[in-house]
Amino acid sequence: MKILLVNPNRYKFPPVIPVGLEYLAGALGSSHHDFKSLDLCFSKYPEEDLKNKITAFRPDLVGITIRQVDTVLYQSNEFFLPEIRKYTYISKALGFKTLLGGSGFSIMPKEILKYAGADYGISGAAENSLLKLLNSLEDGNPVPEILDGNHDLNSEYLDSKRTNLIDYKPCLPQKIKSAPS
Repeated sequence: MKILLVNPNRYKFPPVIPVGLEYLAGALGSSHHDFKSLDLCFSKYPEEDLKNKITAFRPDLVGITIRQVDTVLYQSNEFFLPEIRKYTYISKALGFKTLLGGSGFSIMPKEILKYAGADYGISGAAENSLLKLLNSLEDGNPVPEILDGNHDLNSEYLDSKRTNLIDYKPCLPQKIKSAPS
């Protein structure tokens, strides 16, 4: 099966490395499943970039991680779930099934799955559950809407190692020229 791993986090102050997706990439890299990733953090046109990547890759599943549901800043709180819902709708409008996961998803999996309109979710650690989900879908077996990743940690699937998935150059501080002495 083919899966597109999407980092939708566009919050840049500071930009946050999608470590969870990198662990999923490690698990997928040691499986027979094909995957690509899309980092929307620095995208000028995230919706178009998502449409283009989905159309080009044609995955069986679009996996969207949710690091957090909001910024938790009292003075300027920003709620992220409407954007996640938009990405889910784009994926589904193009005819592709969607999967949600991540630490933000895991705090309210049923509610977020319903709100975003996704097909599946993984609550907790997803490395083993993702492989279990993909294998079940590939074999035509029934799959629950929400898988318990913490339960699947002790499954027959191998634990994975983190794979560098994202180009981190935009996240690095720019070199500051030293002042003349």
